[in-house]
Amino acid sequence: MMRLSGALILFVLAAIPTYAQQTAATLVGAVTDSTGATVPNAVVRATNLATNVTREAASDQSGSYTIPFLTVGDYSVTATQKGF
Repeated sequence: MMRLSGALILFVLAAIPTYAQQTAATLVGAVTDSTGATVPNAVVRATNLATNVTREAASDQSGSYTIPFLTVGDYSVTATQKGF
C-alpha cells in the first residue's frame, strides 16, 4: 500500500501545471531633472536596439512611468519634455 500511495503522490505532483518563462518585461521608473525634481508629462521612449521598435509612455504628475510588455532585448531609453 505504501508503494501505491507514493506512486499516486508522484502522479498528482506531475499533473500540476507549470508555467513557462516570461518573454516580456515591464520598464518602471521616474523622470527627474538635474536637481532631483520630478518631471511630469515627459514622453519616455524605449527603443529596442536590435529591431528599432519603439514603445512610449508619458510620466504622470509624480514623474513616474510604466512601459509594459517589452520583448527581450537591449533598449535605449530617453525622456523628453518641452523646456528641457
